[in-house]
Amino acid sequence: MTNIVEGSLKAILEEGWWPLKKRVAWLLSFALLFVIPTVLLPRVLLGREGKATPLLVAIGGEPISLDPFNVVDHLSPVIQQNIFEGLLTLGDNNQVRPQLAREYSLSPDGRAITFLLREGVEFHDGTSFDAAAVKANFDFLLDPQNEMARRDLFDFVTDIVINSRYSITFKVDRPHYALAYFFAHPQASLKSARELEKRLQDRTYNLTHTAVGTGPFKLRQWYGGRRLELVANEDYWNKEAMPRVSGITFLFLHEATERVAMLKKGEVEIIYDLTSLEGEELEGEQSLKLLTMPRQGLYYIGLDLQLPHFRDVRVRQAMNYVLDRERLLRALAIAGRPATGPLSPTVFGHHSLAPRDFDLARARELMLAAGQAGGFAVTLHTRDSYIYRVTALEVARQLAAINIKVEVVTHSAGDLFTLLDSESPVDMWVGYSVPHTGEADAQLRADFAPFRPLLDQARSMTELSRALDAYRQVQQTIYNDAHWLFLFYPTIRAAAHNNVRGLHSHPSGVFMLRGAYREADKR
Repeated sequence: MTNIVEGSLKAILEEGWWPLKKRVAWLLSFALLFVIPTVLLPRVLLGREGKATPLLVAIGGEPISLDPFNVVDHLSPVIQQNIFEGLLTLGDNNQVRPQLAREYSLSPDGRAITFLLREGVEFHDGTSFDAAAVKANFDFLLDPQNEMARRDLFDFVTDIVINSRYSITFKVDRPHYALAYFFAHPQASLKSARELEKRLQDRTYNLTHTAVGTGPFKLRQWYGGRRLELVANEDYWNKEAMPRVSGITFLFLHEATERVAMLKKGEVEIIYDLTSLEGEELEGEQSLKLLTMPRQGLYYIGLDLQLPHFRDVRVRQAMNYVLDRERLLRALAIAGRPATGPLSPTVFGHHSLAPRDFDLARARELMLAAGQAGGFAVTLHTRDSYIYRVTALEVARQLAAINIKVEVVTHSAGDLFTLLDSESPVDMWVGYSVPHTGEADAQLRADFAPFRPLLDQARSMTELSRALDAYRQVQQTIYNDAHWLFLFYPTIRAAAHNNVRGLHSHPSGVFMLRGAYREADKR
């Protein structure tokens, strides 16, 4: 294109006399081609240069923060994981793998973990990655005065010891089966110690809008409310995983229909966070592909097991069999997967369980065997918001098929929490559970108090395989006893052009773009 412009300009200048105003206007029109933001150019001008153009990604809103220590939403990590890295990471099947640490070891008593760090790694601002930088990050995270949202992820750390420039030990208050996993959590990513020092010197310094990590992309600019631009880190330490695109540009578009339209027109190459309806709209598009990523949450119906009707396990099993979870998801018009047990597949320590598919005949047999063929009446409490309210009404409708008459009562979120925390009996309630740490113990301990003695034993096991087996037994027992009505695990959907490669979901459910490239991109 540069040669075309130069040739056109030369021809104009050689013509001799030409009205000055027209000449200036013509020249300015060419100049504008170079100042219009890339995101406004039609798709035909993008991608032809391979790595010379950034990937264009439309997401469902603006990130809350670029500080990994200070977010709990699902959108911010989509951007953060291109910029930041942690000591460890998770590979397929939740296997812990080295990242900025080249190796790690646990003490025999399980109360300390030591990392040997990679040498020669630098943050994007040129500062060194070493044990001092690691300690500065975790000291900052653990200081309650800094009020970091992810402080509780490491609240069991009692001391951090620098052994040498590239060796560091974390001491903890108790053995924990998932000790290494916590350091592989996406929100345990590390930033430049120079950035932390700026914040310590000036409490108004905003870490939310700065991002200085060690990852394959750097923050170029965050245009508030509109877009955020990343550029490739040409000095990235991992030469085997160098970026294959020049950058990634995220457009903030709240309307899913707008994201879909732009993808179809070729104005963006990837869109993230679709409803099930938008996903269905794209299923017939030959040039596009859909990706589904489970999240770590679970929607469920809680039961008061002291209620006479619910004491018989056959009744609880019948209630699980009569639920048509696919129909529930269609009624909600959201993306999700039918739940089989208390933990989403993305939770570390999850155990796969056989699905209880909709089986009305089986449900009626169980109710008859339990002497409850005539059914009974109960009350179902729910929050007065869309997903909860529609879930309650649809579950009530489905339970009527086995003569369980359900009265739905709605509350504000605060009133429902107060009710559940009180000693007043509650027949049934719509709930949502998600582990703040991303691993099995936190969720099972919070939701199933009767199993805490067994969970205490499992958590303190230093041999991971034994601990995971103990958590498997707990999940199997909860499933067999049908403690709850497990409804669905929410998922998030993305779509991309077929020529885009390298997209995948982190085991925690985070949409990963750091390895994305176009089929024509060259290393």
